[in-house]
Amino acid sequence: MPTLALLLALAMASGEEHPDLAEAERAFKEGRYQHLLAPLGRALEGQLTREQEVRACELQAFAHAAFDDSPAAIAAFERALEADPAYDPGPKASPKLLGLFAEAQRRRGPPPALAATPPPPPEPAPRAEGKLGWVIWTVAAVVAVGAGSAVYLGQRPRVPRGNLPNGELW
Repeated sequence: MPTLALLLALAMASGEEHPDLAEAERAFKEGRYQHLLAPLGRALEGQLTREQEVRACELQAFAHAAFDDSPAAIAAFERALEADPAYDPGPKASPKLLGLFAEAQRRRGPPPALAATPPPPPEPAPRAEGKLGWVIWTVAAVVAVGAGSAVYLGQRPRVPRGNLPNGELW
């Protein structure tokens, strides 16, 4: 029995195609989507390489999308992303498939390598120690207000009283 497991592992490592996955590939290429799910289910239950598992999940998602089973298609895309976080259906995929894939990515979150940690908050500026800080600012404010008042009052027009005895201009 260990010899059979060793042979199976060697067959997988040598790049041979899984028979159920090959059957599903043929059905997909021929457009027989109703014949995809059974062999894909059998293939995913067995031993697959990472690339084969991603392809099987991709075909499964395509088939579920063809039958308008969005939750199952999203779940298949999530499994493909678990097998290979860099998986992408490609730019030639239909908008429907791209939307389902985007939903799977949103549910899964960003890949671990892209997850950013927020930067630490900036350290507060050092405060002036002592009791004279507020006194200096208060004196500066009083001087500024006094100077502003002097300028304002110095620019008022000076009109002597009595130029208009009756209050009329004519």
